[in-house]
Amino acid sequence: MSISELQSIYNKLKDIKDYLVKVGPARRQKSDTVQNKIIEAQVVYSRLEFTSSDIRKKIENSEISADSLLTVNKLINDIHTLYNKILNLVICKDDSDSKESNKLSKMASDNFDLKSAIALLPVMTGQEHVTLQIIDSIQLYSSMLNENGKKQLIEFVLKTRLTSSAKLRLKSSYSSVDVLIADMRKYLVPKKSSVAIQSQMFNTKQGHRSIEKYGAELERLFVDLTIAQADGNDEMYQVLLPLNEKLPSSDLQMDCPILDLVR
Repeated sequence: MSISELQSIYNKLKDIKDYLVKVGPARRQKSDTVQNKIIEAQVVYSRLEFTSSDIRKKIENSEISADSLLTVNKLINDIHTLYNKILNLVICKDDSDSKESNKLSKMASDNFDLKSAIALLPVMTGQEHVTLQIIDSIQLYSSMLNENGKKQLIEFVLKTRLTSSAKLRLKSSYSSVDVLIADMRKYLVPKKSSVAIQSQMFNTKQGHRSIEKYGAELERLFVDLTIAQADGNDEMYQVLLPLNEKLPSSDLQMDCPILDLVR
């Protein structure tokens, strides 16, 4: 199944590459059909991530023979090479217009790049730390993109990074990255009880830990408490954090001021 899926990805990308070569440099820069082909290539290429994950599991379970593994490695390398050729065809014009080609290459840093997105954004697993990593990565990558790139990033996240249950909790489309992130925090990150966090704080002792490790634990709890109390309100978060940091040291069973530990 994995080999047939890889072969399918390769064949579809090859058809797209052959089409782009056939239409020539001029039409590659202007045709709406070509733009649709580029989007199609991105979608097809994104399937490689899921197929690779399936292959890794089969390798771990010794379900792939040595001969099949050689075929798999060759197909994966061929797919990467083919997709890079497609990207080069889109970015580069002929030598007679090298100035415009340089301009396009410069603009490419602001455009959505599927390889970068796959590298930066993990696939959601349902684990909280992975979800938070995805959110942080979305914020980071979106800051590098132009408006059109941000729209493509939103589509990429909604279609390829979410679990089935996450897709049910989120909308099918979003007008901005900020709104998407807000909904991801609201619906996909488990809410923590401020009462439970406070109880954990007041029962936390240094024990055999170093001051640095103890302080790091308290700092994490301060942040968790503030997030729980603010309930998604950034302005409230900024107000609450310094107040929480001034909780009486005696209540936390400490011999030194809190700020000396966490700063």
